[in-house]
Amino acid sequence: MNKSKLNFQWLMMWMIICSGIGGILYGYDVGVYSGALPFIRSDFNLSTNQLSVIGGAVFGGGLLGTIATGYLSDKFGRRTMIIISSVLFLLGIIWILVAKSFLTLLCARLTMGVGVGIVAVAVPSYLSEIAPAKIRGKSVAVFQLFLTIGILIAYMVDKFYTPTGNWHAMFMLITIPAVVLFITMLCLPESPRWLIANGKNTRALDVIHCTRSALEAELEIRGITESLNAKQSCWRDLFSRQLALPLFLTIFVVIFNQLTAINGFLQYAPEVFSQAGFASNGSAMEGAIALGAINLLGTLLALSLVDKLGRRTLLMFGTGGVVLSYIFLAIFTHIESAPIISLFGLVAFVFFFAIGPGVVVWLVISELFPTELRSKGVALGIFFSSLFGWIVTTSFLQIKDYLGLSGTYSLFAICTLIYFIVVAKWLPETKQKSLEQIQKELA
Repeated sequence: MNKSKLNFQWLMMWMIICSGIGGILYGYDVGVYSGALPFIRSDFNLSTNQLSVIGGAVFGGGLLGTIATGYLSDKFGRRTMIIISSVLFLLGIIWILVAKSFLTLLCARLTMGVGVGIVAVAVPSYLSEIAPAKIRGKSVAVFQLFLTIGILIAYMVDKFYTPTGNWHAMFMLITIPAVVLFITMLCLPESPRWLIANGKNTRALDVIHCTRSALEAELEIRGITESLNAKQSCWRDLFSRQLALPLFLTIFVVIFNQLTAINGFLQYAPEVFSQAGFASNGSAMEGAIALGAINLLGTLLALSLVDKLGRRTLLMFGTGGVVLSYIFLAIFTHIESAPIISLFGLVAFVFFFAIGPGVVVWLVISELFPTELRSKGVALGIFFSSLFGWIVTTSFLQIKDYLGLSGTYSLFAICTLIYFIVVAKWLPETKQKSLEQIQKELA
């Protein structure tokens, strides 16, 4: 029995890690552009507006991927969509390597962005459906952890190739996790819930029995069957009066999560450090690596605290810390532009974001909706997150140039302060509460 249990655990861990590699692809794609940007600017003779459009293309393509994946993953399966995302990443890289113009480069980044959008929806869905209920939360959080690892790896690769200016090599290395994801997902099973929903009960039983004990498998199959036999919800139900507050909180939280400008600073970190006084591209990339490392450490800490301190507490702590970090940066950058001050302030900003909004936001919005509407609510949240991620990253360089660093910090400090106030006033604490309790409190 103990040996069987150990086998279940190892198999489950292997499935979680393999599918979670999609998070590395997502993070690497966001981070790699930061180091490649100055060399792309030089080789293609691009303006700031063109660089911003290419930078935001990841989220623009992600918007398209997000819209399509909900329907396509229900039709073809979560695993199939993850495989397709890895193919899109590979196609995008090939396109980048042969790009000779701004338009070709933009199309390549959009293609990779579609892969990002698919990954953002399909991987968490796959993980939540393949993992047993008792480890489902941590399993889904692996995606965010791997995302931060991907960003850090991208910064380190950028730093390595910065002396030679070989931006093609920076992008080319993303083929490694893309190929690994493609091969491993071919070997992994489809989610049992999707298999049962599509009449493939025998295969679903095999998957469940491989990863659960006999009792757990029986309860899981019963729960899936009852869920599928229940009355199906529609999008109109999401906009009912009873769900007005959860819907408002979901849209608000994901929008203002992007208005902290985390993706702008992560994607354009070397540009920010250069303007803050770092002497060279190499030293600017070292600053970016520090941000990536703190992002990873903050995420690990958040994973250990989220079930102990609670979602609302961590979100308030994180957004409050981001506001203070921005105020510090705005004041001292206005007085004197010093690299060490910018590095300290941005490290604090990234740490507070990682320990609060970075991990907590998706867990919060997934718990605000009743079971039958959760997937639709989360899909709507990811849509608005991609939309505002695209808006912020596309306009970030222009905002920085127009307002200066001090003004940019002040603007996003105001946005994050609004975020903090709304969370403190209206967001309920959901830790260790059933969905029924949460719904009753929100009503």
